[in-house]
Amino acid sequence: MPIFQSFANLYLKLLLFSGVCFGLIMGLYLSLLYGIYTGFAIGIVMGVIFGFLLSLALFLMQVVSVKMMPYGLSEETLGVYQVRTLEMDLPYEEAFILCVASLGAVKGTKIKSEDRVEGRIDAKTGINWKTFGDDISIDVLSAGAGQRIRVVSRPTMMTTIVDYGQNLDNVERIAGYLKAHSVMARR
Repeated sequence: MPIFQSFANLYLKLLLFSGVCFGLIMGLYLSLLYGIYTGFAIGIVMGVIFGFLLSLALFLMQVVSVKMMPYGLSEETLGVYQVRTLEMDLPYEEAFILCVASLGAVKGTKIKSEDRVEGRIDAKTGINWKTFGDDISIDVLSAGAGQRIRVVSRPTMMTTIVDYGQNLDNVERIAGYLKAHSVMARR
């Protein structure tokens, strides 16, 4: 899907969410003041106008936030659900320990669970101005002589439409830590 289509999809989601919610709330409120037909008509018009302006502001904030990051602007980087896969030429135990340590690269991360047998680490970040927290999971999978590491970061609140690049930053910080430290571990 071209980047323009990603932009359009994101903007339409924001427009529908903000405009419909605001329009319905205002329609209900104004129908109490002006009668059901007039109130809902005014509420819908206000919803469309407000939805257009709010979604434009949120859309531009998401695009500018991601564009200012060093990872580039693409369909993949605009999303709130981020996944990175890496190959590491380390023994399983060393790779797992390194993955646990990599969560320290993301500020405010707390480990929820570690399962060395399954090769899974689940963590959570706290609430900040960008999101209501993020869920981070790391899977360590054996791949021949080395390990395949899968890092996933997504908003805790599943209805999140924009995160201003927070989950992108989470996976890139973890991936960067793993790349830098796996080279040092091999020496």
